[in-house]
Amino acid sequence: MSLILYYAGHGISLPSENDGMEFFFVLNEVTQMTDLNQCRNLGLSDRELREKARLIKANKQMMFIDACNSGRFVQSFMVRGAAEENALAKLSRSTGISIYAATTSEQYSSEFQQLGHGVFTFSLIEALSGKAVNAEGMITNNSLKSYLDLRVPQLTKQFKGSEQYPTTFSYGQEYPIGLP
Repeated sequence: MSLILYYAGHGISLPSENDGMEFFFVLNEVTQMTDLNQCRNLGLSDRELREKARLIKANKQMMFIDACNSGRFVQSFMVRGAAEENALAKLSRSTGISIYAATTSEQYSSEFQQLGHGVFTFSLIEALSGKAVNAEGMITNNSLKSYLDLRVPQLTKQFKGSEQYPTTFSYGQEYPIGLP
């Protein structure tokens, strides 16, 4: 069994209770992104999603987050305690976990009408349509990362003059995602 999560929407980094920053998925119920309490109370925190994902018995977990500040979500997987490290190790023995975020923790996610999607989502669709094929003729978690790392900054530079950098996290072995 696999878990694939795709989110395209608003995201925000807010100060956390432990003096760091925490990523929140801003859900439809949030009507004022400038209201930090509303984002915190009605949004979904990176911590909550990590806890829910840990309970799912999946050999492979892939998450795609196309939102502003989404690199903060990836960072939350990089900083973990012993219990989380053990859970990730168990999960990755069978295949692994990969998280792909549209931006760094401090960047906005770009969207251009000409592309019909956010730059990250557009690049992801291109990649899965065959542009991220590796030498063996497969699309893997690593070949997908390589494609997104090149294509997203290239498109944002072309359309707005500055680059947006995706953030990724993988734990475990390289695994195939599919064939073009």
